[in-house]
Amino acid sequence: YSNYLTRSLFLIPAFAILLFISPNFGYFGWLVLWLVSQFIYQSAESLIVYSRRFGVQVIIELLSFSILFLFVWQTNLKAPDDLIFIFSIATAVKALGVLIALFPKPVKALVSFKELALGLPFFIIGFSGLIQSRVDQYIIALFCEKSVVGTYQIFLSAFILIQSFSSIIIVPFQKMLFRINAQTYNRFQLKVSLLGAVLVVSIGIIVSSILAFYYQLNIDWKFYLVGIFLSYPPFVYVPIIFIYYRLKKEKEVIWVNYLGAGFNLLMTLVLVYSGNPFGAIIASCIAQWMMLFWYSYRKKSLINAVEMSHM
Repeated sequence: YSNYLTRSLFLIPAFAILLFISPNFGYFGWLVLWLVSQFIYQSAESLIVYSRRFGVQVIIELLSFSILFLFVWQTNLKAPDDLIFIFSIATAVKALGVLIALFPKPVKALVSFKELALGLPFFIIGFSGLIQSRVDQYIIALFCEKSVVGTYQIFLSAFILIQSFSSIIIVPFQKMLFRINAQTYNRFQLKVSLLGAVLVVSIGIIVSSILAFYYQLNIDWKFYLVGIFLSYPPFVYVPIIFIYYRLKKEKEVIWVNYLGAGFNLLMTLVLVYSGNPFGAIIASCIAQWMMLFWYSYRKKSLINAVEMSHM
């Protein structure tokens, strides 16, 4: 985290884009607050894992979520500006929390292009995952009406949030996954997979009920059913991805993500061309399960490679 100044160079083009798309200066200001706060908070993730201060992270997340929930519950949201304001405040609270609780050292006052080069592979992995999870939204925006686009984005964001629980559960055990043997790993993955199934179904039903009855989203029940299936695969394949990292095989993860994104893109183009957004969620779900099947297929050979490295 101490190389903030180096990584903050990426904020410059981001600010330029925000300035270009913002209808007024106030809008721009809230977007900048959200972006900078998100940048600070995500920069603290490695420090949280290293220092194992997950309790602090949970408190910060709960505080931010409580603020977000109270705003949404008490405020009559009438415009996108309201959502931007609320999310900016909630994200700023998270950034302030990690700055106070987790940062023991000052930031280096220099720019190191060497550090940027070293971090490039990890950026490519993260970017490939981002593209894979968002490509359907870009296609929806091209072929569907604005009201449909907005509804779909709200729906998909809710179920991507459920997916994120897989990382929340697994990341605290990241160090352990780099050390344990095959038998212990298999037990760990089985427990995460079972826990994921329970969480996805239970939280999926709750989220679906909130979207359908409280927010009254005008979408068919089939969306919610497919959304639950969409949310589950990361609970199975994220632990396998850590084996790739352990064996320094990150390149295959990148290829799988980009191939998944390409498949998702083509399927979404075919299924959404007529303007029906249901094809987009079907394409995303199929792409996720294809990735799960591939990682599961590769799991045995990866574990054997880990066992051979211990001999």
